[in-house]
Amino acid sequence: MGSQFRTRGYAPFSLVHFTCRGYKKRRIFLDEFDHLDFLTTLRSLIDGLTGDLAPKLLAYAQMPNHQHVFLQAGTNGEVMAKLMRSLCTRYALSHNDRHDLKGPVFQRPFRGKVISGGDYIANTFAYIHLNRDQTLRTENSSHAYYAGLADDPHIDPSVAWRVFGGPEGYVKFFDDTERIRAARSAAKLRFEQ
Repeated sequence: MGSQFRTRGYAPFSLVHFTCRGYKKRRIFLDEFDHLDFLTTLRSLIDGLTGDLAPKLLAYAQMPNHQHVFLQAGTNGEVMAKLMRSLCTRYALSHNDRHDLKGPVFQRPFRGKVISGGDYIANTFAYIHLNRDQTLRTENSSHAYYAGLADDPHIDPSVAWRVFGGPEGYVKFFDDTERIRAARSAAKLRFEQ
């Protein structure tokens, strides 16, 4: 079996849905500071990259035992993989230090699935923002930004606005409960393949 730290092979400007899951399904977020620490680390890693190398943060959602991050690569897709690797490592070290724990935090560094096509992109937003029990999350999720309930200068809405036709289209899509649940189910099937 190859190393879990192998080169991921992401193409320039590719859209990738990443997940980071807790080791043996354990919680990775034990308190509100953990949520903030993960996002602050992600944002600072993105801010630390210059020009066209920096990936764009499209969406995120935090559950007790896993994290979703939807990114668009810059001109070098491998930079995005290195960013995710660094994010998971830094967070694990900080988490264990703060909570006086030892051992792995994540079951593996991360998993990334390339997303392509308008419907699949819309389904991915539904999958992330309806995770895990098909309830829209405004806390610890980028849905609050897209629904106009919070500001987040790190979110790049250009992909979402293109797919949904702007903020009104996004809200209309997510107001259709039956449609978003079907979209989430379709994305879940594709993601788990």
